[in-house]
Amino acid sequence: MADKKKPVDVSQLENEIDWSLYTVAQTIEIREGLEDGLDVSIYADPQYTEDQMTEIKLGLRSGIDVTQYADPTCNADKMYFIREGLENNLDVSKYMDPKFTEGQLRIIMTGLKEGLDVSAYAKPEYDIVQMYYILNGLENGFDVSKYADPKYNSDQMAIMHMVMKEGYDISALCNPELSTTQMHYIRSGLISGIDVTKYADPAFSTEQMSSIIYGLEKGIDVTPYADPKFTPQQMDSIMFGLEQGVDASIYANPQFTQKQMDTICFGLMDGMPVADVTKFADPAFSVEQMEEIKDGLRSGLDVSIYADPALTPQQMHNIFIGLSAGINVTNYVNMIKGIESDPEKEMKSLLSQMDTNQKHQLMLGFESNVDVLKYTDPRYDWKQMRQIRYGLEKGLNVSIYADPKYDKYQMDAIRRGMESGIDVSKYADPAFNSYQMLELKKALESGIDVSFYAKPEFDSYQMRQITEGLRHGLDFASVYTYADPVFNGFQMNEIRIGMESGLDVSVYMDPEYTNEQMKQIRYGMDHNIDVSKYADPSISASDMEEIRQHLEYGAPITGNINIGALNNGNNINTGDHNGFIDAPVYGIPGNNFAMGAPIIGSEMSDTMTLDDQNALDDPEFDDLDDPGDIGD
Repeated sequence: MADKKKPVDVSQLENEIDWSLYTVAQTIEIREGLEDGLDVSIYADPQYTEDQMTEIKLGLRSGIDVTQYADPTCNADKMYFIREGLENNLDVSKYMDPKFTEGQLRIIMTGLKEGLDVSAYAKPEYDIVQMYYILNGLENGFDVSKYADPKYNSDQMAIMHMVMKEGYDISALCNPELSTTQMHYIRSGLISGIDVTKYADPAFSTEQMSSIIYGLEKGIDVTPYADPKFTPQQMDSIMFGLEQGVDASIYANPQFTQKQMDTICFGLMDGMPVADVTKFADPAFSVEQMEEIKDGLRSGLDVSIYADPALTPQQMHNIFIGLSAGINVTNYVNMIKGIESDPEKEMKSLLSQMDTNQKHQLMLGFESNVDVLKYTDPRYDWKQMRQIRYGLEKGLNVSIYADPKYDKYQMDAIRRGMESGIDVSKYADPAFNSYQMLELKKALESGIDVSFYAKPEFDSYQMRQITEGLRHGLDFASVYTYADPVFNGFQMNEIRIGMESGLDVSVYMDPEYTNEQMKQIRYGMDHNIDVSKYADPSISASDMEEIRQHLEYGAPITGNINIGALNNGNNINTGDHNGFIDAPVYGIPGNNFAMGAPIIGSEMSDTMTLDDQNALDDPEFDDLDDPGDIGD
């Protein structure tokens, strides 16, 4: 122990100390020590801060050995804890390590004051929170050796400390590889009274632990699925089966997906014999394949013929349908499996080039008992095959259209014509497109002789105008005058309407006129106007319309049209009008749109495309591209 006081010549010390080296605060600390008769030489050093000097001065006053901490490298806070420990006769060697922070020193000193064995946590590698939980455990009389390990972080120690405080054995938690969340799940199990050893393993995710906990709480033997190799979803499926009382060992295999497991489980729950379930309880089968096999088993069928992972679900379903209908599906099965039995050898190269949809059409043909060889040709797509199959099923001579040169729509038009009993030879020619074929088919069904216009150079709309003329009572000679490819369908439409109205269409039956120009001339003739005033191909349709309306209603001419010049001096005094024509156009044939009436029949707008008009009037092709037809 250093002497508390010793004879000191204050005057001599004051003279010996170079006061200019100290701050005012340091000077005060030294003078106070001198006044108390202390050996201030121990701390009369400019390297000490005023706070460090205070701690050494207080230690000298208490008579303790201040040399244990009188070191400029020891900060004032640490000096405080060492001084307080020495004053309380504590073994300060427990925390003399300079690596300790002030917070760590405080917790160590607290334990020393309480007479605890602080060696359990007086280690620099523990942070203050870890030290706190070990100290608190010692204070509660716990065996802290179970968690007093730097490998456990403070959150893990907190959970272990809490579980010990709750009175539970923490052995299952004693694994630093467990996450805090996993520890919480184990604590939850301890509280529930279940066997936590079934899942107290860091290899389990918390979701897996949750499934195992659920089973344990339900009193289920979780052994079949308490294995990290199962996903949480697989565990749920196995646990569900166990809960329902089925033999889940049949599908407790990580190679099964959850949906496969559910499919097998539901089969067992439905009362299906285990021997039957094993016929599809194979990871090689997809869920869809499993369902097809289940359906067959429920129907009492021999599923061995199609319980093959190499078959697609659709193929399985086709075989199932065939078996259900009592059809011998052997040929079909051999075909899709590529088995080279003698009757199929010659088909092998063809079948290998076909896709599933084409093969499906062959299957449907087998079911209908038709000669599928008529369309067993990979050059046909499945929709062409279907058209041939439809014809065979109707007893038609499909050789007329069973040719890859025809597309599915052309085939359809020919087949439907044959079903109607007409002479399809008039249009059964690949040179005709499907729209042309359809127009000729309709005309033939109406008893019209199409010979003079059943030519590829007429498009479908031209054909329609010729047909409409004959259908509306025009004689052959009249129709023949405009049945000329030089007129497009819209021009033919104007000529036909004029003829049907009894007009002298020779005025405008000239291919140099557009259909819109023809229409303006026809409108004028309908209203007894002298159309010679504007019946000139060089006058635009819009100008014709203005002239016609002026002649018919006296409406002003917009723009600057010299009518006199256009009509060989037959001047019409129009004035110099520059405004909108607001004369009514009611009652003009072909202008139903002006009345708000629907566009019908021959007055269909010329702005509509040919395909639009056909699509409106001819819905016969609508079902050809319906994806739902694949099963038809």
